[in-house]
Amino acid sequence: RGPSQASETQAGRGATTEHSQRLCEGGRNEAMRRGSFAARGIGGAVPESNDGKAGGRSRQRARAPKAQPPGPVLRTTLSSRVAAGGAVALGGCTMRRGFLLALLALPALACSSAGRRLDEANEARHAGRPRDALRGYQQVLGELGDGRLSRRDDDMRRRALKYAADVSYLEIGDFVQAISYYRRIVALYPGTADAWKARATTGDIYRERFGDRVAAIAQWADIAAGDAPDAATYQLKVAREYLELGNWVQARTEARILRERWPASELADEAQLLTAQAWALENRGDEAHRAFQALLDRKPRPDVAAIALEGQAHLAAQDGKLDRALALYAQALSAHPSPQSIRMAIEKVRERRDRSRPASDASTAKGRRVEGSEKRRVEPF
Repeated sequence: RGPSQASETQAGRGATTEHSQRLCEGGRNEAMRRGSFAARGIGGAVPESNDGKAGGRSRQRARAPKAQPPGPVLRTTLSSRVAAGGAVALGGCTMRRGFLLALLALPALACSSAGRRLDEANEARHAGRPRDALRGYQQVLGELGDGRLSRRDDDMRRRALKYAADVSYLEIGDFVQAISYYRRIVALYPGTADAWKARATTGDIYRERFGDRVAAIAQWADIAAGDAPDAATYQLKVAREYLELGNWVQARTEARILRERWPASELADEAQLLTAQAWALENRGDEAHRAFQALLDRKPRPDVAAIALEGQAHLAAQDGKLDRALALYAQALSAHPSPQSIRMAIEKVRERRDRSRPASDASTAKGRRVEGSEKRRVEPF
């Protein structure tokens, strides 16, 4: 080559090198978008012509497909080479991005799987297969775990826990397992309606199935101490349980708490009635009589008032005031929830009164009762 051709070749190489540097430094994303440049970036430098010039003909020859050698070879298309060029340009960033996308897709797949399993478990329960349903609920709970979830997944877990607890308690009869599920509801969703119901059912299981009144009281007392809509009801249940246990002092204490927190409630009247009954069972007649009278002064419901009158009648009979007892029983008879028990009490008090009278008076009174009964039998309706 002559001097002029060498200089032109060197200039072409310098221009090509400078262009390649600008392409690499200016941005690899642009190389990905422009396939021809990316293809040349993969293949190496721009090929030179025989005369040393990097011109249009050399670029055209670079674009032309080359003859493939004989034998099996790996064929790559322009799009695959562009994709490979993008991977080379981005390096580890592309791999990290794909990994993150895969991680983000995992919860969605898990949630869809949990939802499908929950529906299948519900179908098994409605089909009369409670054990299959329970296994399905357990699988849902195993997938979701006890950690923090989205609102939709959290609701799905709550329903699975509730269904698993109810199936264990009502359909399978595994009370210990039911209590464990109810406790998880209380732990994961404190202060909610489901938590209050879980505590209430747990108390029922302890009382009815295990005969443990103290454990039942512990569950119901937690409901009563909170702001549940039925807090007053469970406060009264706590007081009644202490009354059943013979703890008169604690029964009156729980009843007083109810009256102070809910003074205008009808349950406050029942709490006052329970207080009077606790005094009576403790053989504190004067305190019991005053408590019954305090309840009557509150003008309670007729059935509650009738029970209070019955309590006063019992106290009067114990004190030997039989006529007073009969009068109080007569007042309680019409509105009492168990009128037959009042009739039996009246009959017993009358017999006591007849036995306590002199023989002549007793026979006269008995004759009058017999005569009256005969008249009732012969009188037409």
